[in-house]
Amino acid sequence: MALPPPITVSDDAASHLRDAFSNADQVYVGLLATILENKGCGEGEYRFNPITADEVKDDYDRIEHNGVTLFVPRTQILFIFGSELVLHKDQFATRLDFKNPNEDARCGCGESVVFNIPKP
Repeated sequence: MALPPPITVSDDAASHLRDAFSNADQVYVGLLATILENKGCGEGEYRFNPITADEVKDDYDRIEHNGVTLFVPRTQILFIFGSELVLHKDQFATRLDFKNPNEDARCGCGESVVFNIPKP
């Protein structure tokens, strides 16, 4: 029995990313998911950037799920382990986000997060 991936990708997020990558001017090998510290009202903010083969670093963990390849800096993987990458749509924007069981809180706008995991 295979273990589930450390991060999953929802069907909506996977479809959105496949469309975005197929219409891009560059060839992307996946999506870099990072946490920017000291951003927003909370402790951090998720960032999602397409990544080319030349930009992949040795200290990135590679995760594949639902036809999408995610790269996560190894120092941040515990903060988002067990998360699901989802597509959030509202009247103002469409954006990628994590449903993350490791979050302790979110700010009122929903874009800034606080983690309950001690930092190394």
